[in-house]
Amino acid sequence: MDERSFAARGNDGNPGMTATERLCEFEGVRTDSGTGRTVAGYDCESVPLSLAVPELIAQCTDVDPIALPPMYDCVDVDALERVINERAGCDVTVSFRYAGHAVEIDAERLAVQPTG
Repeated sequence: MDERSFAARGNDGNPGMTATERLCEFEGVRTDSGTGRTVAGYDCESVPLSLAVPELIAQCTDVDPIALPPMYDCVDVDALERVINERAGCDVTVSFRYAGHAVEIDAERLAVQPTG
């Protein structure tokens, strides 16, 4: 991943990437067409959840991740990162709602599903 991926906004507050660039990449993305639930593998040590969650939702809904609300408005992202990263060897799953989606996260997978 290049440095531009972590600089989603430039110093002037405008998006610092084009529509075809992605904030992060996922592995083994699977979507259940019946429920709309999408599950993707990610690297919790190198991909911040504050980028991974909006990016997966953006990919599922075909919107720009910059257009989504900040995750900090609905969850303490720093605490979330600590729980997931420090419990990587344990069976821990964190669930919350963000941007009209139910989100489930563990150390290896990220799942999102529309709530409405």
